[in-house]
Amino acid sequence: MAKRDPQHGAKRNTELGGKEHPPKSRMNPWMYIFSVAILVIIVVTFVGGPLVGGTAGGGGIVFGSYDGEDIEFYPGNYLSRQKDTIAERIAQSGVDTNLEWIAYQVWQGAYQNTVVHTAILKRAKQSNVHIPDEVIDQALTSYGGYQENREFSPERYRETSRTEKASIRKYYKEELISSQVRSDTLNGVKLSSKAILFVKDMASPERSFVYRRIGFNSFPEDLVWNYAEENAGLFRKINLSRITIQSSEESARTIQQQLTADPGLFDEIARNQSKDAYAENGGYIGQQYFYSLSSELESEEKAEEIFSLEEGTISDMVTTPFGWVIYKCNEEPIAAQRSNENDIETVRSYMERFEKGTIEDYLLELGQQIKASTDENGLSGLAADDWESGETASFPLNYGNVEIFKPVRDSQQDSGAFEGAAFNETFLETLFALEQGTISDPLVLNNNVYLFELEEETEVNEESLSMLESYYPYLAQQYAETDMRSLILSSEKHKDNFNAVFSRYFLNGE
Repeated sequence: MAKRDPQHGAKRNTELGGKEHPPKSRMNPWMYIFSVAILVIIVVTFVGGPLVGGTAGGGGIVFGSYDGEDIEFYPGNYLSRQKDTIAERIAQSGVDTNLEWIAYQVWQGAYQNTVVHTAILKRAKQSNVHIPDEVIDQALTSYGGYQENREFSPERYRETSRTEKASIRKYYKEELISSQVRSDTLNGVKLSSKAILFVKDMASPERSFVYRRIGFNSFPEDLVWNYAEENAGLFRKINLSRITIQSSEESARTIQQQLTADPGLFDEIARNQSKDAYAENGGYIGQQYFYSLSSELESEEKAEEIFSLEEGTISDMVTTPFGWVIYKCNEEPIAAQRSNENDIETVRSYMERFEKGTIEDYLLELGQQIKASTDENGLSGLAADDWESGETASFPLNYGNVEIFKPVRDSQQDSGAFEGAAFNETFLETLFALEQGTISDPLVLNNNVYLFELEEETEVNEESLSMLESYYPYLAQQYAETDMRSLILSSEKHKDNFNAVFSRYFLNGE
């Protein structure tokens, strides 16, 4: 095979997923060690153990199928090479120390890429797509294993086994076919001039706003306590220990009978036989609120039985989703106390989760009162100290935070302030219908109630719109490829068993 320009070879190698020799980097030694550790976890732990058993009979590990064709892993095939490529990329980034999650990402990415690859090859076969041998030969010169000093090495090529050569050639041929099909399909995406004008219109005008907001945590303590008194039964609390038995109902029953006869054995049995996070503390779980305990049991009646225990007594065996549980009452139930800060915060947390409407109604009404009290100075003239002030960045009516437009966000880039706002139709409709000098009705967003006032509306200049016009066709092609990938993965032809197989081989799931 003939030599080729090394820079061009390096570029082609990247496109085809080959193992190009990268320039020397200044990677931190500890980062390097961590990267190697990731690769060991991903490659050795999974492949070195389960794969030996899984392929001992000559087959690979089958994660699913597409149109009747197995999506299979065995050393050297497409899925295997995709796994190596993704693992290397993630290892170099070194951004996550959760190795199980990294491994899952690597293998799932490789699997999904292989499903898409398989579907495209089937389409190519139906369309009689052909790649000349000389084109494949030229592409192979960029394969990292055939290169030395970033140039094709005939010696390295000759030293490669015939089996490995065939495997590499097959991989590159399939990649070239896939690339050709993608190019033919996606380059055929047509964009009308009206569509581009419509997109440009979406980018302008941009608006910025000043706002005042108050959080759900400003809901008055007096009202929190009123709710606690009206629902006193929910916030009773009892001091408990527990033993969780997972082996069998019969074992749990035997232990319950032992404890009924001699409650003093509870701590010892909990340490030796309980199967939960409290075992090492003798089963001690401390104070439990009625609403919390009842959510773990099959009914409120069962929770009432526990709350009826006298100090030092043992409960009957209780069936739960995580095993058979036996409780011991350490102290009899008491009511929540107004003077207990933890009780107040517990009731507030409960309301924010289960009675959010009550808090919203109160703060929305308060917002209407604040709005009515504003003068010609608008929000800037308010003296309501409980209401935090701020302003947004400038953004267009960008539903969904489409990346070609400015995102909906706070001017200080407070990531939590407007999270999800771009998907809130009421929020966007209200803000972009707001006239200069008027204040919006109060809006609920992310456990806050907001009042907005239009600060400025600007038209985007033609230069920026022209850049958008140039970029949009590229983005449209990206969207088209994403849609194609989604259609393949969600197709009825795709039988996806990845999670079950990954769990069985990698996580030792049952």
